[in-house]
Amino acid sequence: MQSLSFLSIFLLAATLACRPPSPEGKNTSAPAARGIEHDVQAQEVLPSGEGFLHLDGARIHYRVDQPLAASGERAPDPYALPAVLLLHGGYLDLREWDSVATDLVRSGMRVIRFSDLGHGKTVGGPAPIAAIRIIRHLLDTLQAPRVSMVGHSWGGAQAIDFALADPHRVDRLVLMAPGVQGWDYFQDSTIAQWTRLRQAAMQAGDTLAAADWFVRSWVDGPHREAAQVDPKARAQAAAMVRDNFMRHGGADWSQLSDRVHLDLLEQLQAPTLVLTGALDAADIHAIADALVFAVPEVQLLQFDGVGHALPHEMPHIGRSILVDFLDGGL
Repeated sequence: MQSLSFLSIFLLAATLACRPPSPEGKNTSAPAARGIEHDVQAQEVLPSGEGFLHLDGARIHYRVDQPLAASGERAPDPYALPAVLLLHGGYLDLREWDSVATDLVRSGMRVIRFSDLGHGKTVGGPAPIAAIRIIRHLLDTLQAPRVSMVGHSWGGAQAIDFALADPHRVDRLVLMAPGVQGWDYFQDSTIAQWTRLRQAAMQAGDTLAAADWFVRSWVDGPHREAAQVDPKARAQAAAMVRDNFMRHGGADWSQLSDRVHLDLLEQLQAPTLVLTGALDAADIHAIADALVFAVPEVQLLQFDGVGHALPHEMPHIGRSILVDFLDGGL
């Protein structure tokens, strides 16, 4: 295994384990996609566009993007393209990946993403649903037997869960500021204090205050003030967090398996890239160290000047680092 360290590259980022950090923003530069929202049953497939997947009474909002044909050329077969599944952070949703998805599509990849239970336009059902079941059903419906996975924070924990359960379906794994099932949160005393304040605000019915404590914890982070964060990135992330808090409040997210992933990391078979921001919380850095120690084939890249919300502070990380790694480089 390797461990690399990068200095700042593109400055421009769910509570962990079961409740990670988040941001928002409507990016009009989302990848070109045809089609409008549809209700999708397992028999119907939308090669490009967005819709709702039905599972156990839940309506799961998803989006698929793929390269468009050049003028005068035949459109590429979507099922022959390399597929990538993007998993968002907590209190974020599939919009978190707009810029990243655009860059991956332009590189020739088919990009799949969805909003987890308790996030975005997804509507939960009468009972909890396992993250593994949602991902399996989505990939089966979209005829994607094997994918690379990119997970941010909470999405990183989901990606690890799926990669351990269905290793034959995971080509490569990118974990951005990941959470992990079985971690003892929070080792960072500042984040622990802000989490208690967030929980108290929720119990008092002050949803916006709770959202702001979440932003303070997982967008600003414990090592800088709000004014030190890129204003565009912070505004985008904060808007998405507040939107998800107001829309879903304390709604359940998908469930991770009961296995303690921390004890199973050496079983991850896919080549893995771990990405962290130097200004993130101590727990995230400790989780990254645990992954580097245990995963058989792993690289670690750390970026100076950024924190936990990597897809927001580094929106074009897909142009080089992700494309290179997902193509088998780095």
